[in-house]
Amino acid sequence: MERFDAIARNRYWLNVTRFFAGSFSKGELPAPCALHSFIVADRLFDQLSSPRALGVLLLRDWVFTPMCGQ
Repeated sequence: MERFDAIARNRYWLNVTRFFAGSFSKGELPAPCALHSFIVADRLFDQLSSPRALGVLLLRDWVFTPMCGQ
């Protein structure tokens, strides 16, 4: 999870983050979801749009679909 946290905070690694998030299994998905919430709430990132845009991209990529039971 430390790797996801590190690459998700840097917009340069956006595509790598998307690929990495897609490789999580159903049991691992709550962790990147929680880490993303921490990034959005972080004082250093709360005024930036990139963490929110990452969340939208992960939703569009259907990364969290296995978590929904489909």
